[in-house]
Amino acid sequence: MISKCMICKRHKALNVEVDPGILPEDQMKDALVFEVSGVNLAGPLILIGELKAWIEVFAYAVYRVVHLELTTDLTTSGFLLSLHKVIAH
Repeated sequence: MISKCMICKRHKALNVEVDPGILPEDQMKDALVFEVSGVNLAGPLILIGELKAWIEVFAYAVYRVVHLELTTDLTTSGFLLSLHKVIAH
């Protein structure tokens, strides 16, 4: 009877202890804003007039910031223009 009692089971239960996870080294150190960053594209999105656009996702690991930039040009010069816009912000 005691083994089936829910109140007794709750009082006998042990607390679960979880070890904290190990954070990546990039998130533990002080760094400049653009030192640890990543870029990715999402899309394409179809705009009015069948124009295609992509969302550039700029992620900065140290400060956990995400910046989204819309672009219609997938060339190197188009990417550099978007990068200069992000840095200017």
